[in-house]
Amino acid sequence: MPDHPTGNPAVVRYAAGWGYAASQWHDALEGAADVVCLKSPEPGGGGVWRATVTLDGRARDIVIKARPLDSLYRLVQSLVGLSQHARQWRGAERLVSEGFLAAGCVAILRASAGLVRHELLVLEAVPGATVFDLLACGDLDFARERNLALTVGRMLPAIQECGLINRDSKPSNLMAEWREGRWRITVLDTVAIGRAAASEAGLVRMLRDLSLEPIAFGCFPRSSVAMRVIKAATGGGRVARARRHRLWRACCAQILANPSSLVQEALRARRT
Repeated sequence: MPDHPTGNPAVVRYAAGWGYAASQWHDALEGAADVVCLKSPEPGGGGVWRATVTLDGRARDIVIKARPLDSLYRLVQSLVGLSQHARQWRGAERLVSEGFLAAGCVAILRASAGLVRHELLVLEAVPGATVFDLLACGDLDFARERNLALTVGRMLPAIQECGLINRDSKPSNLMAEWREGRWRITVLDTVAIGRAAASEAGLVRMLRDLSLEPIAFGCFPRSSVAMRVIKAATGGGRVARARRHRLWRACCAQILANPSSLVQEALRARRT
């Protein structure tokens, strides 16, 4: 029996090419192969699984995100299209419409696990490795590491220029694939993609979030890599140089003031 919800599925929404009946989804979810749990279900939270399902005789690699509808508030959110999964779908559409890459949302379902109804977001699996894993493993050669930092850095102001902001720009949320001599960056979880006027505060937030997650896990980003990201986000010239140092100081100040116990413990360990 699969760990992900499969009981009595109902189709809420689907993307072009994914218009399968509820019975087809039931069979596909029940018969899912190569299931890997990416995030274990937690009380009040949902799990995430990667799997291969067969629909109309075609094998498809997908990611399943489940969120329990265990309160009236969550149920109403799901019914009116304001759930977390619906917001992720809209965030992906916003990014893609501006020419960025985002994990493809292909279906929203409701299915049961035991007595609890869940909302499921089905996404196409994205090839590659997360930016977090690539930088943490230390296996990248200098040229590819530099190129990765520049690619990520250029993406942040480009998002702002479209009137958007990514409020969850941590490196584990960015999938990187080396293809045809360059990095392709795909945003995985787009629930935090929102509309916002371009501002230095917004850019600082996205730059800060790139460092907070590695620091929390004791994997401090090298200052040279961090500065390459900032340099790519600001361009060249004297004015840009002054702005780079201002952004660097602002990011460092926000990281030092971050209330997360994991971040503060890592910072204390770093000082000793």
